[in-house]
Amino acid sequence: MVVKRSLASSSVVAGGGAVEMRLSRHLRDVSRTIPGKGQLVHAAFARALEVVPRQLANNAGFDATDVLNALRARYATEEGREGWCGVDIETGGVCDT
Repeated sequence: MVVKRSLASSSVVAGGGAVEMRLSRHLRDVSRTIPGKGQLVHAAFARALEVVPRQLANNAGFDATDVLNALRARYATEEGREGWCGVDIETGGVCDT
């Protein structure tokens, strides 16, 4: 059923927490432009989105802090801003999902 739907819609959502990390990065960038307490709300929501890749790393048996730091570093580069980087549960690193 999954293959049938992906072929019908011709689109696939990236996995490994890539969507959540990309949204988190965007919200952090937006929060820096907002004055006052609204900035804190955006930053808190961005941090809450990082629970998904953190839990993926924990469930795979890797240090979630190291994996999240690697993801943040990857999204800080130009390559990360254009791609969909997520948790690689086989090596405990970051991969292009």
